Amino acid sequence: MTDPAERGPLPRDPVDAPPSVRVRVAAQAGAGTSTGPLERIIASPITYLVTAINIGIFVWAEYFAGGSSNPSTLLRFGAVEPFHLWAGEYWRLVTCMFVHAGLVHIAVITYMSIGYATALERALGHGRFLLVYLLAGIGGSCTSVIVGFLHNPHTSAGASGALFGVVGATLALRRRHFANTRSFLADRGVRSIALQFGILTVVGLTVLPFDNAAHVGGLAAGAALGTLLTARRSRNGWLAFSLGFVVLLAAAARPWWSPGEDKDLVAVYARAYLTGNSPGMPDGAWHKDIPRGVRLAERGCTYRVALACEILAQHLDRQRDPALTARADELHRRTCDLDAALCNLVH
Repeated sequence: MTDPAERGPLPRDPVDAPPSVRVRVAAQAGAGTSTGPLERIIASPITYLVTAINIGIFVWAEYFAGGSSNPSTLLRFGAVEPFHLWAGEYWRLVTCMFVHAGLVHIAVITYMSIGYATALERALGHGRFLLVYLLAGIGGSCTSVIVGFLHNPHTSAGASGALFGVVGATLALRRRHFANTRSFLADRGVRSIALQFGILTVVGLTVLPFDNAAHVGGLAAGAALGTLLTARRSRNGWLAFSLGFVVLLAAAARPWWSPGEDKDLVAVYARAYLTGNSPGMPDGAWHKDIPRGVRLAERGCTYRVALACEILAQHLDRQRDPALTARADELHRRTCDLDAALCNLVH
């Protein structure tokens, strides 16, 4: 995967971009490989800072916190998962960008960062680049969560949504060098990027558990931002993007939502946090987190998940506190009202 800025001069100066961006994009178009490592770091400090954070968190999770491929560790370090987000942990839309599962994952992300993000940061400037990276990453996270709600709830981690946003913004900048869409699509560099995107998508559908939803969401957000940031007049465009982004955030958070076929999953997570045990994992392998378990159980019970009510009731019973016992009795009754079969099973 080569640096898009190192494929030679482009056919046309980006005359539609603001002057501050136009100068940098034009300079990037003819950039070579003569700069050394130190110069690249100085020119792209945000990219290298984020990469260092990614690697630092990976090392911490992998070697000192139970392993980066452990679902409990991923969630503990900030991975995003639909039910956790639904329970109010909205910060996961950002933190999941800095959490990676396994050595191959962090290696690919680092490789993509050096190949694409450094060039885009030099072209856009540090502030604009950071805006693209974060918003595209959040857009990818939202898309992943929405697909999880609609199809199969899953845990998602990694900066791939943000980096596909970088690719989208790179393509948007490159488009400004061509007179029409046909010549843009015929460009060798554009075709190379499209081929790489296609290969990664196929691999994610067949071999490795890539989050293609996050990739698509990040790519679209990055392309939109790249277009807006290099347009002379984009007030209406920014308004449309802002409205669309708010809708995307609401669709991912969906606080009004009531669990369907996967309704007991929120109870499974609640029990894991309350007891430190999870189905399919050795006893004690799950990170025990009482406040989070209570929060998930309360949320599930509020939305008529009988198992969540019962799990919370059992947790309160174990505290042997008279005040909590009264609340536990109330939850036992609610369990029976919601699911008679479960009521008979546990009593």
